[in-house]
Amino acid sequence: MIPLSLQDAALVTNGRLTGAHDPGQLITGPLVFDSRDITAGSLFCCLKGRSVDGHAFAAQAIADGAVAVLADQPVEGPAIVVPDVLLAMGQIAARVAVSYTGTVIGVRFPRTAGGAD
Repeated sequence: MIPLSLQDAALVTNGRLTGAHDPGQLITGPLVFDSRDITAGSLFCCLKGRSVDGHAFAAQAIADGAVAVLADQPVEGPAIVVPDVLLAMGQIAARVAVSYTGTVIGVRFPRTAGGAD
């Protein structure tokens, strides 16, 4: 991930930064929505599933190395609170993509019988 400060991530998502001691702290890892995949510097995204709500894992994600969480409700610890977590993930991804200066390679697979492009 291209480093992005918590403050910049909050601006990109129109979110409210809460509980962060250093708004300039960088997100250096990936956006993660499975708490078992937390790595140092990641941003844990609290998505709600049918049977599990990611907000329940916010504190553990921070303890496991996430810089902060992206949530749609207040949580304990550093967080960017937004109205829609999935939309905010896309906004952060778009911001990072614009900053990427490397080479992007696309692979197009041939059509399969009866399939669409």
